Amino acid sequence: MATTINADTSNGLKLTSDTSGVIEFQSAGTTKAGVNSTGLTGDGSQLTSLPAADLSALNATNLTSGTVPDARFPATLPAANGSALTNLTAGNITGGVGKILQVLTVYKTSTWSTTSSSLVDVTGLTVAITPSATSSKILVFCYVNGVSTDNAVVQLQRNGTIIAAGDASGSRTRSFAGGFYAPGGLTLAAYTVPYLDSPASTSAQTYKVQGAAVGGGTLYLGKNASDDDNSQHTRTPQIITVMEVAA
Repeated sequence: MATTINADTSNGLKLTSDTSGVIEFQSAGTTKAGVNSTGLTGDGSQLTSLPAADLSALNATNLTSGTVPDARFPATLPAANGSALTNLTAGNITGGVGKILQVLTVYKTSTWSTTSSSLVDVTGLTVAITPSATSSKILVFCYVNGVSTDNAVVQLQRNGTIIAAGDASGSRTRSFAGGFYAPGGLTLAAYTVPYLDSPASTSAQTYKVQGAAVGGGTLYLGKNASDDDNSQHTRTPQIITVMEVAA
């Protein structure tokens, strides 16, 4: 049974207790608020003059619409150092630059020479790496320093396949460096090649350098032709470094 107190059809207050146990406050025939056993009912749209202090216990989960003003955010946000990212793995990092997963290098300090006009392995300038995923790329850095008494070339290979070389053209030798010739074989020349390889495999990949004295003379790496024992002559390293880069 509904109970009405001070019924009014104009601008007065109409207090109604309905059959659901809700006491409704009405004005001009419109319900403005309600009270039940747990508190106020309705959407609170009429609470236009509520003091800010009364919102001190408001939970952020109740903010289902609207926009938080910029002024509510601090002028300077706290510095982020990633210390809270305790369970982050490389696989969860997307975008940005590639991730270096492993690095292997060979640093050859001994000298090497050949008179072969056909490509032969440079002793000790080989490195093998096993990618962790087929999508990984291998970034290869190769550095050689040498001289030849006639024209010579060096070549970079992966599992016997030529990489980091110019296009094939007739009988010309594909390589990442060539020439090396200096009168008397005294002045060393340095060559460096960076190459991003895509082996598309999780099997071991072997990278190596080969050299050839294609002009019929002698190719020297790490020293010059005379190699006299004085300070005018140098000994230099040969280097090959491989890095697995996650896609």
